Amino acid sequence: MAVTRFRALLRLAGLTALAAPPVCHGVEPWADSRLGVTTGLAVWFDVSRQNAARGARELAPLRSWSDAPDYLFDGSGNGRHLRQPLLEARPRFRQEFNGAFLSFDGTNDFLDADGLNTALTNVTVFVVAAPQQVGGFRALLSFNQAGRNDYTSGLNFDFGSAPDTRLARVNAEGMGFSGEANLLTTPQPIARWHVFTLVVGAAPGGVKLFLDGQPQGTRERAAGLMRLDEFTLGARHYSNTPDRPHAQNFLAGDFAEMLVFGRVLPEGDRAAVDRYLDAKYGALLHGLSAAPPRDGELAFVTVSNPPPVQVFAPGFSARELPVELNNINNVRYRVDGKLVAVGYDGRIWLLSDTDGDGLEDKVESFWEKQTLRAPIGAALTPPGYARGNGVFVAAKEKLALIVDTNGDDRADAEITLATWTERSEQQGVDALGVAVAPDGSIYFSLGTASFTEPYLIDKATGQARYRTTMERGTIQPVSPDFSKRETVCTGIRFAVGLAFNRYGDLFCTDQEGATWVPNGNPFDELLHIQPGRHYGFPPRHPRHLPDVIDEPSMFDYAPQHQSTCGLCFNGPTPVLPIHPLTPSLSPGGGEGGRRPGEGASRGSRAQGATKVRGIPSPSAGEKVAGRPGEGVFGPATWAGDAIVAGYSRGKLWRTKLVKTTAGYVAQTHLLATLQALTVDACVSPRGDLIVATHSGLPDWGSGPTGRGKLWRIHYEDREAPQPVTAWNASPTELRIAFDRPLDVEALKDLSKKARVESGRYVVAGDRFETLRPGYQVVYDQLATARYARELCGDAAFCSRRRKEADIGHDKSASRPRRLRRD
Repeated sequence: MAVTRFRALLRLAGLTALAAPPVCHGVEPWADSRLGVTTGLAVWFDVSRQNAARGARELAPLRSWSDAPDYLFDGSGNGRHLRQPLLEARPRFRQEFNGAFLSFDGTNDFLDADGLNTALTNVTVFVVAAPQQVGGFRALLSFNQAGRNDYTSGLNFDFGSAPDTRLARVNAEGMGFSGEANLLTTPQPIARWHVFTLVVGAAPGGVKLFLDGQPQGTRERAAGLMRLDEFTLGARHYSNTPDRPHAQNFLAGDFAEMLVFGRVLPEGDRAAVDRYLDAKYGALLHGLSAAPPRDGELAFVTVSNPPPVQVFAPGFSARELPVELNNINNVRYRVDGKLVAVGYDGRIWLLSDTDGDGLEDKVESFWEKQTLRAPIGAALTPPGYARGNGVFVAAKEKLALIVDTNGDDRADAEITLATWTERSEQQGVDALGVAVAPDGSIYFSLGTASFTEPYLIDKATGQARYRTTMERGTIQPVSPDFSKRETVCTGIRFAVGLAFNRYGDLFCTDQEGATWVPNGNPFDELLHIQPGRHYGFPPRHPRHLPDVIDEPSMFDYAPQHQSTCGLCFNGPTPVLPIHPLTPSLSPGGGEGGRRPGEGASRGSRAQGATKVRGIPSPSAGEKVAGRPGEGVFGPATWAGDAIVAGYSRGKLWRTKLVKTTAGYVAQTHLLATLQALTVDACVSPRGDLIVATHSGLPDWGSGPTGRGKLWRIHYEDREAPQPVTAWNASPTELRIAFDRPLDVEALKDLSKKARVESGRYVVAGDRFETLRPGYQVVYDQLATARYARELCGDAAFCSRRRKEADIGHDKSASRPRRLRRD
């Protein structure tokens, strides 16, 4: 009976709204009586008073946590109630100590009303909200003429098109002022509560934004009536396609209260409403304490002034090489200690250290003819190579050897090893990655034919043109005498980094492609290349590609859009080739890269003053830069690890690979975050890591003519304890193992100085990350909930096998977590 009476009441309210003017004459009796300004109040949605409204209608109250309201009642007295009949599209109701609010999921949550038949000349809007994600025109509210777009017939109030980790844009458009315009003058941290006030008047600069009572930007508006026939909370209402206008651009965040006045409020009235909202939501707007939370949900805040290179392992320092070069794509060390740098512009340089300080400071030209377009991938000729000393380079439309044939340390010949007729549909990326095999073969990769449509579906027939017999999307070895070429594997997207490890096994980096193709490389990845395998791009498909099995990756570098590029293995530069072929690339090969009956042969550094053809050796008595790590970067336990560069988000990872009878097992540590696009790295003979970075922004940087930088990361303090691994010993105990005893004094009060952060997309060092590509998924993931976990105590103890720090706390041991020190 109550439900029937309620429905009749709603129908009556809807009929009344057809003729209702925008100015109300009496707010609802259940509305908050503390609001002293009600003249001209057209719409009032107050989450804290919804249970009072429901009680007045004999409806069951909303439960205090994660209920989903079907109706949101208007307290203005005009009966402009909102509804959402679909359960999956309803925001969640939350009643907490600090207040009541609705949480919108950013996927499909919204409430709306139609048939309101109202026109407004001017408006003043107040919204109390905490956006969790911005960009993509995610909206607080919109209203419009029936069947028309909000931004031409009514009003939309949203957070602009560009994604960001901050609240950087607030956009308002409507009748007489369409087109995006950012009215926010000062970016704010995301996920904080604010009072957003929008004034839409007819005077010059009549559209004004206030944030927490402080004036922001303005814009002009032409005269006209804003239609309020349809009202949407938590979404835009429009269409720029042949489809009719509909709800989209959904709010991701929390909402507490909204007031819409059908007039421009004088300053005194506006200030009075601000005081009402501030008194009501002070705990949300200002918090109960200025201290960061020790336990519970917290906002993501990045470091305001991070160093250019933040190394996360203790005991390391970073310095820029004192050279000026355009963007460098590849760096490799020769056995004589000279650094070979392959430029994005096709030029190749030799760098050397003239004063013995460990920093290359002299630049000499090795190749300046610029016959190489977009070279991305380089490998040095082996010492004693018959054709001379040079560099194999993968470039657009060819694989080439740039070689010094007369031993004067300047290349004088270019030899083309391979060309191809199959073209990429995007024409941007071609050959990538180069590695020289133990038998002298030269391996390189050909990028996929189309990264947006890898099946190459014919629009006329619907049939896929992709075949695994194509050269595109493969790894290709060229024989040592350059006479033949074949396909080793398929399913490769863009293998920018290609390298053999100390066992002679081939690995490559490959890049995420799920942004364009569902299931097409969900993450950037490290692959172990084996003959005849298909590595998942394009992925197996029941119609277009049914006859392959997608080989899994060795390791996925998450979250998405890292753009893995450079790859090298941590160890000395070999003087002699490793023989023979490994079992992964040669049938009948023995364990650990040996044929049966043959001993292992690993590369070693040149000894004494031996002469390698084409490479000058140090003369007797000449001092060679110190090599305390025997050509290994970092602790000795890091030898053989893969060093991987992440371009778009400025990352360096160290991936440990352990070979077993069943294949490799991988473990990865984030080594460093850089404030520049990180393209490649290599280990010097002295055991330093040289890193090449580009200027510009992701995804593509500043190109061949942009200025780049080279960095040296040096293992400074070899006695510093290194973390080895971390694990949950129990649901309330996190353990971290180190490789040597810890300074107990330094651990004093650790539980008071550190905290554990957790969340689905929380990763180590993410607060130092300042470079991110502009894909919406990146910012959606950054905006997901993260939590601080207070530490209840700590302890340190030693065992014969390891040294451990014991940190007790934790209320959610199942979530990914990291330890940070404030």
